[in-house]
Amino acid sequence: MSFRRDSVFIFTSRVIAFLIQASTGLVLARLLGPEGRGKYALLLLSPMMLSMALSFGIGTSNVYFISRRRLAAARLFANALWLGLLLGLLATLAVFLSAEQIVKHFMRGVKPQELQLVSLSVPFVLWFNYLLGMAQGLQRFTLFNLANLLRPLMFLSLFVVLFHGSVEGLTAGLWSYNFAYMVAALTLVIALRPRPLALFTCGQSALREQMRYGLPTYVAELSTFLFYRVNLLFIGYFLDSEQAGYYAIVILVAETLWFLSNSVGTALLPFAAERSTAQVQQMIPQVVRHVLFLTLCFILVLLAIDRPLIRLAFGASFEPAVIPLRLIYPGILAMSGMKILSSYILSQGMPKLNAITAGIGLLFNVILNVSLIPRWGVSGAALASSVSFLIMATLQTGWFLWTAKQPASALFRMNKEDWHLYGHMFHVLKNRIAAWR
Repeated sequence: MSFRRDSVFIFTSRVIAFLIQASTGLVLARLLGPEGRGKYALLLLSPMMLSMALSFGIGTSNVYFISRRRLAAARLFANALWLGLLLGLLATLAVFLSAEQIVKHFMRGVKPQELQLVSLSVPFVLWFNYLLGMAQGLQRFTLFNLANLLRPLMFLSLFVVLFHGSVEGLTAGLWSYNFAYMVAALTLVIALRPRPLALFTCGQSALREQMRYGLPTYVAELSTFLFYRVNLLFIGYFLDSEQAGYYAIVILVAETLWFLSNSVGTALLPFAAERSTAQVQQMIPQVVRHVLFLTLCFILVLLAIDRPLIRLAFGASFEPAVIPLRLIYPGILAMSGMKILSSYILSQGMPKLNAITAGIGLLFNVILNVSLIPRWGVSGAALASSVSFLIMATLQTGWFLWTAKQPASALFRMNKEDWHLYGHMFHVLKNRIAAWR
């Protein structure tokens, strides 16, 4: 497949996955209400933050080393399997021992047993993240998309079964979360296992190389990941579960608007890693322009309908999420372009640059959260994220323009060729629709 087709393929699968996730999210919001939805969001922080904290950039390093053909896939697979199992079990044990203290300080109103239950997913989340990077590096995007689709599909299926079986809504959601990651992770394990199976081919030298590349990437990914989750923790600390429920809706919409940039960035990393810097530098501005333009179009449409949409989808009780959502739109747009530049930087073997940028952004985010949330509540959290995203995007954009020796207009100004491309795509789509008729 070409880079453009890979991007469209991944984007389409993520749209389908989102439709399934959105259906589940709507059901959860309607059944649990703002407070229950907030408890659910806070509980999911545990496996998500633990799995990200223990990822060490292994998933992204798998993409890089497989694309560059520098390490054998069998060794990468074995390292992922054993590392995920060992770290996952240790993390789960740690949560079981400290659940009461975590709940007491950051998740008021949540039961320690609920936190312990959802922590069982951590080994599977680690396997999923490690092995998804292998599928991406091998450019097996059918498997990549299948794994991403299985998670929300399995969640929705089990949730419906448990709910109709009279299991309490929050508990049903936690069991469904565990089951969804287990199925998706085991699918990747089975599909990517080397033949013949060699589980003991892992070696210290391969792991050291993975860590050398992965740790700077890990810092960047962890910092970026923590943006919303740190906000959610501060909301849980300064405010309450109901306010966390409003912010969970903001997160859901923001991550939806990143589908396009995430899809393009996913396809770009292995594509760019195989090509020269000069080739990729010529392509990046056009990719950024189109991603920013299309994301801006999505945001403008959403801006016109977000209030009635949230009332219709989640219920009138979630309307306080509208203002925070609007405050985060500028940051979402800035981050969309940055995701493309981040993939380019990783493809050139410079993960430290992403780490520095993300670290600076996270520092600003924490400072702004502490200052703004006590004053302005959830709106303060959204504003903190938006400002931090803009700072990060400015830093990476400036670096790219300086090193590639290109003007700022190359990234932001649409040209005749861009408009011609949209005209051509519209013409092709029109002809295909006519042919179907």
